Amino acid sequence: MACCGGQRAALRAGGSVGAEAAGAPFLPRANEFEYIGTGDFEITGPLTGKRYFFRGRGARVRVDASDVASFVSIPNLRRIP
Repeated sequence: MACCGGQRAALRAGGSVGAEAAGAPFLPRANEFEYIGTGDFEITGPLTGKRYFFRGRGARVRVDASDVASFVSIPNLRRIP
């Protein structure tokens, strides 16, 4: 039966364990929001400090997962499932 010690040994030897072993790159989770207001809309993510620009009604922007909780309560922004 394998244990985590074997995985640590593989990492020390330059190998990889888990998703990296399958060649899958790590991508941070992000969510998309659509602006349903009028004009343009700009907001700064409260946790990441990133600036998000929505250029007119129907504009969609991917939002960092850290900022999503703050965005769901903003009027004129709709989370895309």
